[in-house]
Amino acid sequence: MVEGSKPIYTMRSEKNMRVRMRDGILIACDVYRPDADGQFPALFSMSPYGKDIQRLDVPPKPRALGEEWGVIESGDTEYLVERG
Repeated sequence: MVEGSKPIYTMRSEKNMRVRMRDGILIACDVYRPDADGQFPALFSMSPYGKDIQRLDVPPKPRALGEEWGVIESGDTEYLVERG
């Protein structure tokens, strides 16, 4: 198995943040970010399904480099955030 990057941050989440769109509509977003100061790249994902099903509470499994992320559109949020 090829070893990837190591987690160096803990994850902070902010649920149901209201964001106003150009047309005035408010949407509810969940924001996940490293619990650290500084600037980090942003990944944006959206789905026609409820945002709460984008996180599965299943134990993590070892991941080989290039292995598929699974069935969730946004990928493995915790894995990505913990690596900045």
